[in-house]
Amino acid sequence: SRIRLAIALNKVAAEYLAMNPTTVLVPVSQAFVAILWCLCWFYSASFLLSQVPDDYTPKGFYANYSEAFGTESPCSIYEFG
Repeated sequence: SRIRLAIALNKVAAEYLAMNPTTVLVPVSQAFVAILWCLCWFYSASFLLSQVPDDYTPKGFYANYSEAFGTESPCSIYEFG
């Protein structure tokens, strides 16, 4: 039945892990590399963001979407029609 199949499968898996215990280290090493990768990425992103000058981005706010898109007259980046 299915219960015997599950027990047999667990026995085979336990025997495999008993004969090859280093296979348990594969997910641990992958997790370590993933955490290291994320830390390097966070450091790089924060470094790049810290290089943006303070006056490079606007401090105000946009009243509506037309102004934010740059299609309204007082804030127009591009002149439309």
